[in-house]
This record gives sequence, structure tokens and C-alpha cells, in this order.
Amino acid sequence: MKSLDLMGIPLEGTHLMEASAGTGKTYTIASLFVRLLLEKELHVREILVVTYTKPATEELRTRVRERLRAALLAFETGESDDVFLGALLRSFERHDRAVQSLEFALRRFDEAAIFTIHGFCSRVLSDMAFESLSPFRVEMITDQSDLLKQTVADFYRRHFAGDMPPELLHYALGQKLTFSSFLDLPPKLSLDAEVIPGTGRPDLQLPLREYREAFRRLALAWPGIREDFFHLLETDPGLSHSIYRTASIPRMRDDMDGYLRSEGCSLPLFKDFVKFTSSNLVKPGTVKKGFTPPEHVVFDLCQRVYACAGELVQGMDRYLAGIKAELFSTLRTALPARKDELGVMYYDDLLLKVHQCLASENRDLLRGLAMERYRAALIDEFQDTDPIQYGIFSALFSGSPLFLIGDPKQAIYSFRGADVFTYLRAARGVPGEAKHTLDRNWRSEPGLIDAVNRVFHREEPFVFPEIAFEPVLPADVPDRKRLEDPEGAPLVVWFEPGREGGPLNRADANERVSRAVAGEVSRLLHAGLEGEARIGGRGIAPRDIALVVRTNREGRILRDALVGFGIPCVIYSDESVFDTDEAVEMEMLLRAVAQPNSADRVRTVLAGPLFGLDGRDIDGLCSDEAKLEVFMEEFRFLHELWLNHGFMRMFRRLLNGRGVRRRLLERFRGERSLTNFLHLAEILGEASLQGRLGMRGLIAWLSRRSDPLAHRDDKHQLRLESDDDAVKILTAHKSKGLEFPIVFCPFLWGTAALRDRKNVSFHDETQGFRAFLDVGSPELEEHAGLARKEALAEDMRLAYVALTRARNRCYLAWGRFNRAEGSALTRLLQLLPHRSRLEAGERPRVAGPDDDPLRVDLENLCAGSGGNILVQDMPARLPARYVPPGPGKTEVAFRRLSRSIDLSWRVASFTSLVSGAHASGEADRDALYFAPPAGPPEEGGEPDIFGFPKGARAGTAIHEIFENLDFTEGGEAIDEHVARALDGHGFDPLWRPAVSGMVGRVLEAGLGGFSLSDIGRQDTLRELEFYLPAGRLTPGALREAFELHPGGAVPATFPPALGELGFEESTGYIRGFIDLVFTREGRYYLLDWKSNHLGNAPGDYGEEAMGEAMEKNRYLLQAHIYALALHRYLGTRVKGYSYERHFGGVIYLFVRGVDSTKGPGCGICRFMPDRGLIEHLSGIACSRGGEEGG
Repeated sequence: MKSLDLMGIPLEGTHLMEASAGTGKTYTIASLFVRLLLEKELHVREILVVTYTKPATEELRTRVRERLRAALLAFETGESDDVFLGALLRSFERHDRAVQSLEFALRRFDEAAIFTIHGFCSRVLSDMAFESLSPFRVEMITDQSDLLKQTVADFYRRHFAGDMPPELLHYALGQKLTFSSFLDLPPKLSLDAEVIPGTGRPDLQLPLREYREAFRRLALAWPGIREDFFHLLETDPGLSHSIYRTASIPRMRDDMDGYLRSEGCSLPLFKDFVKFTSSNLVKPGTVKKGFTPPEHVVFDLCQRVYACAGELVQGMDRYLAGIKAELFSTLRTALPARKDELGVMYYDDLLLKVHQCLASENRDLLRGLAMERYRAALIDEFQDTDPIQYGIFSALFSGSPLFLIGDPKQAIYSFRGADVFTYLRAARGVPGEAKHTLDRNWRSEPGLIDAVNRVFHREEPFVFPEIAFEPVLPADVPDRKRLEDPEGAPLVVWFEPGREGGPLNRADANERVSRAVAGEVSRLLHAGLEGEARIGGRGIAPRDIALVVRTNREGRILRDALVGFGIPCVIYSDESVFDTDEAVEMEMLLRAVAQPNSADRVRTVLAGPLFGLDGRDIDGLCSDEAKLEVFMEEFRFLHELWLNHGFMRMFRRLLNGRGVRRRLLERFRGERSLTNFLHLAEILGEASLQGRLGMRGLIAWLSRRSDPLAHRDDKHQLRLESDDDAVKILTAHKSKGLEFPIVFCPFLWGTAALRDRKNVSFHDETQGFRAFLDVGSPELEEHAGLARKEALAEDMRLAYVALTRARNRCYLAWGRFNRAEGSALTRLLQLLPHRSRLEAGERPRVAGPDDDPLRVDLENLCAGSGGNILVQDMPARLPARYVPPGPGKTEVAFRRLSRSIDLSWRVASFTSLVSGAHASGEADRDALYFAPPAGPPEEGGEPDIFGFPKGARAGTAIHEIFENLDFTEGGEAIDEHVARALDGHGFDPLWRPAVSGMVGRVLEAGLGGFSLSDIGRQDTLRELEFYLPAGRLTPGALREAFELHPGGAVPATFPPALGELGFEESTGYIRGFIDLVFTREGRYYLLDWKSNHLGNAPGDYGEEAMGEAMEKNRYLLQAHIYALALHRYLGTRVKGYSYERHFGGVIYLFVRGVDSTKGPGCGICRFMPDRGLIEHLSGIACSRGGEEGG
């Protein structure tokens, strides 16, 4: 592999560039982008750049733009200090042409094709929908866990809840083949992996029949021979007492009795069952010399059971492996079918769809269109690709300029599906002259570069010979910030000799290592304060230090050690906020607020961090009911606040009214705790609004998210409390792509165990590193060995990533730690297995009888390093408490506001217009007044819909039912939706018959030749959100509009009432949600559900009563606003739209009173808004030339 020449690399064909850590990979990509732009005269949208995360795309976008600006400045001035740009200036003669191209590229840079792999595939499918046979309307989902769970649940029920033999069912459960275990299987399979063994399952009828017969004979004979048999075992002089121990016989008797009580279902047989068989008697040592084996019918009966059970267990293993394999074949068809039915796609579906299209008969057309659109491609982080992704790139860009940039030594994301073996297979297909390496490290000090080279310079450091280590050279960086510290070296290795009896156990090692890290960090920071340790001329500060760990648990250990000595630190973690103590406290708070009369729940929350009462306070509440009642009254108030104004209003009141912020910040790790509570509140507030969740529904939602198996969104990851000047603690995975002046790697001696030994992912070297998932083949143990080899290889790559994060110094801990033999450091730092690492002429010191061979290996490594590696005993100094310097004096200045602010601009809603309040983010609901907590129906009669609780919560529940229901479905579907809504909003399930009956009557009610039950979901829009420009909207303007267009459904008394509305002049927008828009025979209807209580009989919902409600509650204004929104919506979407021909009218359904058997108009308010009034209102909306949003 040759050194990369940025100006000499041809801009044709496929090139593979290996970029070791710190060698300027992003600089290279941006420079190639400039060359393609100028030399190939490509547009920015024609150069495809793909990387693997959204943050990385933003970083690349920024760096490429900066590179274009630097190139433009170079061509404008004719000079540049940048080596590449200087060479480009000399090679590109038309400077004026270059300036034009670069200026144009920067102006159009928003069109640059810089995507994630999923973003690129999404663009391909949308831009080439016909060619890729993609649906036009499909919803992208970020979480498919619920769909996956449903599909796996169907599969599991089909196989395990049917007529499965009890022996097989008990055996499966004994092998922990539960629903949860099946749910864990799909993530283990990469998109291209093959499952072994296949889906074939053996016929168990014969082995089952033989086993059952053998068991039947033993069970039948056992009661009469049991005591005699065990007496024989206890007294026979010839039996070996080391095998048939007298003390063990009672346990053996109990085990046999338990097995027989299981009716043969306890498989595999218990451990000592073999001692009851005749074959065991003939084994050497079972019977003493000179004695003959005892004879008893039990030995023969058990021998038969033992043989049949062994054969049956082998068959059941193969059978269950076949079921597991069948799960994957089912998922490949059933899961996509479920998604197609719902009209959704998941991220991986994008890749599979494009890959399938490229294997179809349209492949040439699709490839031609893609090559026409993207005339060159640069693939970043190529080591993190997989066979599907590489298949897409190679198919689309074969023959075009294709640059694959990555580093197999940094492939550490196999748990996300990345496959380093894809990189290796791709590398084999690239000719030698097209392979390049970036061999200059721009990140680290020369001494540290040499030290890392020395550590990894050995035979096959990354396990697989295909991943080689090439030493890198230090780049010439004239303004490099160097570390000045009299103690230490570029690479410091701490050695732990262990205790006299052997290695340190994990707990002691964690304690000793974390104390050493805290001590050295404290020393560096104090030396920084004194000016004795400096970086670039300034004292070392907490922000200069990072601790790189393998797991989040190790990070927490280090955090606690640092915080104990006042050292500010922050953890960059993948952990979910739902896994924190604060999530538990939040759930307890919600339960207490939902049940404010439960003294136990209230006291539990009072004892937590939010209220901070101690044990003495809680004990006092138990004996003083008056004091407890004060707190319970506060919880009742919070209950009403949540009930009527939502979760966020309640939680903000708690935070502000009880001094929670101050109390939390005064606690140990208080900033972390407050951050978690605020994060949880934000998530819960969003969930309650999006899901329209009541109290019980939100509590259930939070409880489900606390399940470790639940899907965890990126937005649920722990947020940083503050990292302005703090030591960073992060995993090696999180650290990739980052750099820090000083890095500690204290736990690289740990190992990653193979957690699941029954379902093993591996690559077969004999088949070109093809991916497999073994779920129970006869070669499972052999394949587990391959998986362990791959795990070690990834550990080596993790060590490389961790050790290359430092710019100036890196600390490493090593020594005699328990179970560290299989770690990456064992392979790197023990010298004997790889003496080839020694430079020519070096003579290693041989360990003497009193020397520790591990320590001698380290000293030999250090001896030839020229002082770049320092070996020290594990520091044992007690850290000094760190007191950060106080802030310097800061002059505060501010600009004075000289302009007036237009306070009339706002986003209004119907509710804000009629109540004078500001608009919220929620849809309007029927009641703004307080409604008491809903209880069960009154005793002494059947509950009816008129007795159903009133208020906004009831309205929300009813709206939810109609929003989610397919109107063409029948009774069972209605009952299911009603039950779910009642439960989610905290209503007693006894209301279900009444509410279901109401829903059925509404769907069957006549609406003028049709009913809602005739309307399919495809003909509806639910909760249609709109934004209407408000113009200069005032109460007077509304009154004038309605007065100028009298008659119809608007009574003469209504316009004056509009003039009395209390809202201030409003510009901006009116936002709203139309409950339902549906189409019938070419006409479009607007429908709104009203749950208002007008009386206790259908007759109370007649035309006069509904008219009064429409006027009194200003629903007539709402109806006309919604009609205007729909009118304008249809005008932009229906070809040849005409109000008279297409607008069907407005329907307000007062659902409690709808009952066709009592009268055709009961509960149905229907009218056609006056066209002139709608146009007048439209004129008000457009009075400032606004444009509506959809």
C-alpha cells in the first residue's frame, strides 16, 4: 500500500484509502471534493459524500464548505500556506475559472449531496420512485420495536401455545427459550447473514413414543421398589463410596421423586440420574475390585429411560434450533408485510429496497439514473459498512470515480451491524496501485506517535493478518501545543503487581485503579494551577483531560472517585435516562399525584430527593395526621392541575413551588439529578401531548420505557449536565473521532465475554468471511471459538482507538488483574510471544527468579523507546481535594432596545380567540371548565352515555376513539378501541358498554343518504392540522364579517357576541385541528365531535338545544374558521375545485345524543356555510398577504 499523493491520485476508478488515527481523513475528503469540483467540473450536487451518522454528516458539510472557502481565497490571492492548495494553484492554470467555480459551489452548497447511508438510499428511492417501484406515500419510522414485537409474538404463540408436546415445551422453557429470548434473536442477525442450521425440524414422534414408554414402565414400578433400591445403594459393599456417597443418597432420592412427579417432563435428566443406570455400573471405579456389580430392576429401567431421554433431548435440540431458524425466515416476509399494510418503512428497509432494486430487471435503468445524478462518490468510515451497503455502492458506481476511505483498525461498531470483513473483501478487489495509506499523524506529539507505534509493532496485532499495522510518521506541525510536565512521558504505563497470593480481583482492581486515576488527575490539575504543568503555555485544566473506558459502569466508578475529591467531571454516556434513579422517582411521583389520597404513596415521594424529608420527618408524619394532611392537600392540588392543564403545568408548579431545583443542586451530584428530572419531564410532556395520554396512560407509558428490553431512542440518552470545564469520561466507542490533550485508559485490561453461547454470530474465513448466525448446529462450539476470536480482534481495535485519542500524553494501566489473560493488553504488552517487536540490536532483559515477567516485558518495551514510554508502579498517593479557581472580574454590558416590538403577532387558535388565552400546542377540546375525577357509574342501574363524566378529559378520550377507529369495523373493534381509550385516560372500565353503544349509534346515524360506517379510512383525514394567516384580526372585524352575511345557520344574536370577545388585535396565524375530513361521492365534508352534555335524553339534543350550544360556546365561529381552512386546503389540492360542487358542508355531532331510533336529527347539527362569508373571512386572512401553512 503506497503513501497517498493528494494531487497525484487519479480521479478515475475505485480507490481504497486507509486513514490511520489522526492522519487527516476529513482533510483528505474535503481536498478530493475540491479537485473533483475543479478538474472534473462537477456541480456540488453531483459529488456524493456518504458517512454513517448525522453528526458526522454535519461535520463533513462544515469541513467541506471551509475547504471550498480556503480554496477560493487561495485562487483569489494567488497564494496559500496549505501544501495541497499551493500545489493546486500551481497545477490549475485558469485561476479566474477556478474562482467562478468555487463561488458558484459556495452559493449552491445547500444542494451538496452529503448524506448518511440511509439518507442517500431514501433520496434514491424518492427521486427514482417509478424505477425503484417505491410507493409515493410512505412514513419513515425510527423505531420498529413494536412491530417486531408483534410479529415475534405471533410466531411464538403459533409454536408454543398450541399442541406442542409437554416434554418439548418444558424442555424449551428450561433452556430459557422464552418469548423474551426470541425477541433477543433478530438483532443478532446482520442483514446479509445466513442462519444455520436450516429450518428443517426432525420428527419427534418415534423418540417421544419410546421415551414415554420407558418412563411409564419406570413410574409404574417405582412405588414398589423405591425403598428396596435405595437400601441397596446404602448397604451394598461392592459400590464405590466415592461415587455413591451415603450423604448424597437422600438428595438423589429427592431428585428421582421430583422427576417422576414431573410426569417425565423434567428434561434433561438430573445430574445423578446416570448413577441409576446399568451402564454406569460397568465404568471403571464404580464397583470395588473383587466385587460384581449389584443387580436390580431399577438399573435396567433407568438405563432405558436414560438412553431414550438422551436421544429425545438431541432431537429436541435440533427441533428448537429449527424453530429459531424459522423465526428469521418468517420475519423476512411477515415483518415487511406488516409494514406495507401500515404504509411505513424502517431505516434498514431503505437499504434492502435499493439493494433489491439493483438485483431486479430495472437495475440498469436505476444505475444509469444514479450515475447521471452522482458522477463521483466518496464513502467515509468505510470500515463501518456492511455487505448490503457495499453492494449498493459497487453496483451504482462501478466505473465511476469511487473513493473508499476508512481504517479497519478502527472498526469497533459490530454491535450496530458494521462488518469489518466487508472492508477486507472490498480491499481484495482493489488493485494494488489503487490502494493508498495516509501515513502522517497530525494529531499527536512525535514521542506519543513513536510510543503507540512501538506498542502495536508486532506480528498480527489485530488478530487477523488481513488487518495490518503500518507505523505512521509525525507530521510537521509548527504551532503544535506541547505538554510541559516534569513528571511523566508521552506514554505512561502503570504496573499493578497484584497481591502475594495472585492477581487482584475485579472489585479491588477497580478501587485501586480509580484511586490512582483520581490521584494523578488531581496532581495534574494542582500543577496546572501552580503553573508547573502546562499545555501550550497555559496551566492544565479539567477540560484537557479525558478518561476512556470500556463500559458505562467503569465510567461511573471513575466519576465517583473524581467527584469525591472535588474534581469536576461529566460522563458522555449511551445510557438511557429511563435507567436512572430519577426515572424511578418520577414514576413514584406520578403515581402519588394520580392517587393523592394514598398516604403511603405520598410519604414515599416525600422521602425522595424532590421533597427531601429525612427519616425523622417521615416518622413525624406517621404520628401527626395534620402535618400529613397538608402535604396530601398539596398532592390533591397537583392532581387537579394535571387533570385540567396537563402534566407539564403540574410539574413546573412542583419545581417552582417547592424549591426543588435548589434542593437538588445542593445534593451530591445534584446537577446530574436535576438534568435527568428535566429531561424526563420534557419526554413525558411530549409523550402526553402526542399520545393524548391521561394519568394512567402516561404512568403506564413511563413504566414500559423502564423495561431494559424496550426500544431506546437517541433522544432518551443521558444529557450532559455541563462540560464547560470538566474532565470528560466516555467509552471508547463514544471517543472515536475525538481527541484530547491527556487521555487515561485505565481499564483496557478487561475482556468482553461471549454472552450468548447458544446463538453465535461469526464469519467463516474459509468462505471469504461470509457472515453466519448459528442457533444450534452440531458445530456450535467450534463456531463459538470463531466468535471469541472476532471478539478479541474487536478488543484490539478498541484498544487502538482508545490509545490514539491523546494529543500529548496517554496513561495505561496494566498488571496482574484477575481474568485479564484474554485481554487486548495481554496480546500487546507481553513480550515473549512476539519478540519480533524488538528493534534490531536490542537485547531484552531476561526475568530472574525474583522478577515479575510482566514487569520485565514492560521494561523491555520501555528500554528502546528513547524515553517515550515510562513504566511506573500503580500510584498510591491520596488525591488532594481540587478547588477550581474563581471566575475573574467580568464587565457586563448590554445593548439598549430602541425599536418597538409588534406584540400583536402570535399563533392563535379558536380557544385563544374565545377565551383570551394564548394558543397551546393541543387540539381544541370541548370543555375548558373543571371536571371532577371520574369514578365508576352510580349503583342501581345500567350506566348510560349521559352519565359519562363531563369535561376536557372525557372529550379527549372520545376524540381518541373516533380518531383511531376504522368506521367500517364492527362491535369487537369498537370495544377494543373504547377499552384502550378508557384505560389510557383513567376511566372505570364499567363505562365501556355505554361508550361502545354511543360509538355504534354515531357510526350508523344517517347523514343524508349515507352514514359514517360507509366511509373507509382511505377516504378520511383525521386531526387535519392547519395554519391560517390572521391578517389584522380583531373582534370588530369578525362581527362585521358575520353581520354582512346574515342568515343560514348564523342567528342575528351571534355577530354582536363576537364583538365582545376579549382577544387583542392579532396578526400572525390561526392554528387548529379539524377532527375529521371525509369525502363522499366527490364532495368533502368537515366533521367535529362534541361531547358536551346537553341533557339526559336524546330529545335534549334537538335542533334548538344544539343551536343554543353552537352559539353560546362560539362553535359557529369555530366551524367557519375550520370551513375556511378546508376551503383553502381543497383549493390547492383538488383540480378544478369549486366551493358549490366540492364542499359538502359542516357536521357537528353531539355524540351523547345521537340516536336515530329517537329521531333522525338527534345530536346531528349540519349546515352549509355561506360562500360569501367564507370569502370575506378569507379576505381578512389575506389582508397582510400571508400564506397559509399546511
